[in-house]
Amino acid sequence: MMSRRDQVRRAMSQPIGAIIDILPLRDLAEVRLGDDLAELIAHCCRPEAGDIFAIAQKMVSKAEGRIRKLREVKPSARAKALASEVEWGSWLVQINVKAL
Repeated sequence: MMSRRDQVRRAMSQPIGAIIDILPLRDLAEVRLGDDLAELIAHCCRPEAGDIFAIAQKMVSKAEGRIRKLREVKPSARAKALASEVEWGSWLVQINVKAL
């Protein structure tokens, strides 16, 4: 019986039979609150059946309005205390731990 490592090595040595192209979406418009990301992507390229798109979380956050200006974040006393324990910025703790 083959070990798991040998199985992986054997599988990786076999030809895949498919080509993967990774291309940037050059003409993609700036993402704004409420934008339909699928529509923006379809507008800047011609998707074909079987195409897969990987998009950054930042694009999704912008479309959903989940963007914060750091200068507007006011860390609580608890966020400041926790930040010193975990060695993060207090503004980062405040953003990520809403219960503070």
